[in-house]
Amino acid sequence: QYFLTLVASADLDNLRTFKPLDDSYQDLLTALETDWTHNRDEKFWKGVAGFLGYAFIRGYHRQAILWADRVTDNLSSLPTSLRYLVLNAALGIYLDSGRIEEATKFSEIMLQAKDEEDKYAALWRLHGKINLGYIANIQGEQHKAWDIQRSALADARQLNIPRALVRSLSMAARAGNSLAMSLRRTEPEHARRLFEDVDALTQEALTLVEPDASLYGFLTLLHSIGLLLQERWEAAYTSLKEAQRICLQEGSLALLMFAFWHESFCQVGMPDGGYERAALCYGAFCRLREQMDYKTLEATEEQSLQETLKNALGEQRYQQLLQQVQQLSLKTLVFNDCLTPAP
Repeated sequence: QYFLTLVASADLDNLRTFKPLDDSYQDLLTALETDWTHNRDEKFWKGVAGFLGYAFIRGYHRQAILWADRVTDNLSSLPTSLRYLVLNAALGIYLDSGRIEEATKFSEIMLQAKDEEDKYAALWRLHGKINLGYIANIQGEQHKAWDIQRSALADARQLNIPRALVRSLSMAARAGNSLAMSLRRTEPEHARRLFEDVDALTQEALTLVEPDASLYGFLTLLHSIGLLLQERWEAAYTSLKEAQRICLQEGSLALLMFAFWHESFCQVGMPDGGYERAALCYGAFCRLREQMDYKTLEATEEQSLQETLKNALGEQRYQQLLQQVQQLSLKTLVFNDCLTPAP
């Protein structure tokens, strides 16, 4: 049970604890399978929860979704304290995989956590509310998402658990960015105030989180997105490159995927129109999305970007860049921002 103990002790607030797992991934999968068959004790369930968190950061969603389905099908056999621990870990995988029905169901179960059954019940209720706010956001209900996340943030301040507060601040900032974006043309003053509120939330969260924590890269990316939505192109580009470097160093592939996605929009929006670099970034995004089987992006937004790039570059050059990016390392894509393969 060495590998289960190792993964159970992996800490999202200290990604250095993930390093030993990177060289033992296949051994970890074998250990999970063995104990699933022979020994589903407390150490096993904590190991599964740790594995789902590790897989969420490292982008191993294809394997993790299989384990998320297995364990959530067997929740009734778990003690209450372990049930919510496993559910909370599985929810991130369900959300990234576009399994919104399951994510909604399990978030609502977490909202029902009772204090007399679990000493962390208030924390699980908070995570359930945050997840429902996130679901509202990706379903296009920006006002609802903002209201839910503000309510969750008030709960998090009362709870006074630093990591929970940071997560709540970051998800409220994400919801605020989305709402501000939707109001930017119709209610510009309201949108401006929202962007200011979001920046304050992000900056507060950054003061509470260590650089080795998984949320540090997310918050840096959130700050970049806020600048991008305000069309502050140069500042957004600088911040996005920092976010990419952090995500690459952390091994946070889902965040790196989105950092490439947002850089593609930033390159298109800049005065000199960096369309070839934008195509490379979009290609890198597609590559990571396929690797992780990620499914929650709005199709219309992606189609608009594709059309913009094809119109600017021509179909042949566009396709050539998407093919060439498959041969480039992520490190090259992050650190060589002037990279443009020859026609």
